[in-house]
Parts: sequence; structure tokens; C-alpha cells
Amino acid sequence: MQKKKVLFVAHHLTIGGVQKSLISALNFIDYEKNEVTLYLRKNRLVLLPYINKNVAVVVNDDRRSYYRHPYALYLQMLIPLKKALKKDADAVQQRLNQFIHDKQMQYEKKRFFSDNHFDLAIAYNEGFTAEFVMDCVSATKKVMFFQSSVDSRHEIHSRVMPQFDAVMVEHPDIRQALESWYNGISDRIRIIENYTDYRLIREMSREYSVSKNGRKFMLCTCARFSREKGIDLAVEAARLLSERRHSFVWYMVGDGPEMEKVEKMVRDYKLEDTVILPGMQKNPYPYMADCDIYVQPSREEALSIAMLEAQMLCAPMVSTKTAGGCAMVDSEKDGLLCDIDALSIATVAEMLLADNGLRRSMRNNLSMRKYSEEEKRYRESWNLLLEG
Repeated sequence: MQKKKVLFVAHHLTIGGVQKSLISALNFIDYEKNEVTLYLRKNRLVLLPYINKNVAVVVNDDRRSYYRHPYALYLQMLIPLKKALKKDADAVQQRLNQFIHDKQMQYEKKRFFSDNHFDLAIAYNEGFTAEFVMDCVSATKKVMFFQSSVDSRHEIHSRVMPQFDAVMVEHPDIRQALESWYNGISDRIRIIENYTDYRLIREMSREYSVSKNGRKFMLCTCARFSREKGIDLAVEAARLLSERRHSFVWYMVGDGPEMEKVEKMVRDYKLEDTVILPGMQKNPYPYMADCDIYVQPSREEALSIAMLEAQMLCAPMVSTKTAGGCAMVDSEKDGLLCDIDALSIATVAEMLLADNGLRRSMRNNLSMRKYSEEEKRYRESWNLLLEG
């Protein structure tokens, strides 16, 4: 039997929920029926060792700077001139960004996809990745994954989304949001819930232990340092807990565009011994496994891989009332929900820290949870997608 040629396109393989869900997806594919290629548009490969060995990985290694093209140089010189004349420099910047974007797309298409055709092409990220798959990849069928609770690339999506054969989402709430944003795509939306391999997570959680720095309690947050993840809210909550004389250390694991802001907040509040920023960790699971409370302080969140992983490691949870938080936390059984502000995060965390019995009950409830049905459903969903 001839294998089906399947292409996954992803932006990169740095540490993040989408990337870890991609690793899980690739572990549940039937490789006797499918020949799978993973194309990575950026040469950022921290999680590459965890990719299934049956997958052929192709990385865009283009390091040329399109900013050196004569037209790009002209636009770059024009921007400060426009600013000096108090004219519309933003329009020139947009032209520059579009030129660089188009040049890179043309290069990738010519270099990697000019002679290739696939039975199925999967854009595993929305936005520019979905645009690339639609415009530059030849495939009999094309599928787009939409893995966000907000629509930050509406102009791109309004053009390319109706052209995909299917749009995959991880939760009914996201499906409902897409149906409200776009007309005529309801019959193309399918749901594959996020999942991760709990056996691998538990095995990795035992690789090392994390110190409480002599404190009574340990809190943990693992996330990208961006506004939607609310790390600044977590630091504010840590300040409030510290002012209330609680003995704790809070590990905030990750990196991102708001890292400098968070570091400054920690210094300004003199929390250097209380809020620890270990940066991005290839294996963050010992932090989750050793903590007394896992805190998800997000302003926006769909179904969170980090939250699922913390639950797999039996960590009692405090989560803000995002779409993902409300869907994933069974209040008082495996965690507590709070409002999306620092005071509420601190107050609810304080309640859980003070109640040893409730934390023990949550751990017991999480330890009894079986993931065999979720794994079976996840595997069947992927088989249906690849065969359908």
C-alpha cells in the first residue's frame, strides 16, 4: 500500500504549548500509512530531539538578510526622513515589512516546494504559516490549525481560511468564536482537543529536583513572557503575598518579549529572593511536579498545554477565568479560579496555601485521573483527519 504524503508546516520548535502539542501529535500518527515531513520556517530547534524519529525534518536555513536588498535599503532610509518631516513613516514601515515577507515566501517556495506535491498539507500555526501553506505549498487537501483565543491576523485569515478544506480548533468556544468572525466556514471547522503524552511528562519530571530556597511553599508558572500570559500580574501577586508575610518562592519559568519588564518589576519590588526567573527550560516539568501550587495568570488563554501538563503532574492550580481556565479547572476539585487581576490571584493563592487539606484533596483527585480515554480519542481524531 502506498503511503500518504503528509506535510506539517510550523513556525519553529522553541519551547511553547503549540510546539509541545505538535510533538504529541507526531507521536500518535500511524507511520505505516503515512510518510510525514515537518517543515520549520525558522531555524529555532530547541525541541527537535523530541520529534518522532519517523518524521523527515526540513529546516529553512536561509540566513540572507532581505534588508540588504536595494529596495529595502531605500525604504529604511526613507523611514527616518519621513519621521523628520513629520509625515506618515508607518506606511513606509508597512511597505518594508511586506517586501521582506514576500521575498522570504518566494525564497522558501522556490527552494523547498517548487517540485513537491503532498496528499495533505497541515498549517500547524495560524497567521503567516497558514498563509504560506495556502500560497506556496502544492497539496491535494489543506488543513489549518487555529490555536488561539484571539484573532490577531484577521486580514490574513479572512483571505486564506475559506480556502482550507478544514480548520482545526481545540475547543468548542474557539469554534464558536470563528463562526462569529467568519461567514461560511462552519461546515469546515473540526475539533481536536489539545493533548500531551503523560508518560513522557511524568518521566521527564523526575530528571531533577527544584529547591524551595528555604521557604515553606513553592509556586510555579510556566509560560511565554508576553502580555496575554499575565506574568506581570503574577509578579504583582507575589508582591502582595510577600507584603502579607507569606514564606514562599515563586518560579516563573519562560522567556519572551516582556522579560525585561518582568525583571525590572522584580528588582523594583525587591523580590529577587522570592520570584526566581530561571528563563526558558528545555525540561520545565520538575518545577511543576515539585510546586505546592501551579498558577496560570493569563489574560487570554485557550486550552493550555502547560495547564494540562501541570494537572498530569498532580499540581493544585490557581487559574484566571479565561476561556481555557474555566474549561480546564473543576473548581475546588483540582484547582481554584480567580479574576484576571493581581489582587484576585494573590487572594485565591493565599486561600489555597492556607488549606493543606484542600491541596491534598486536589492532588488525590488529579492522581486518580486516567488519560487512556483522552489518548484514545486523540489518536482516533488524528487518524480520522489523516484518512478523511
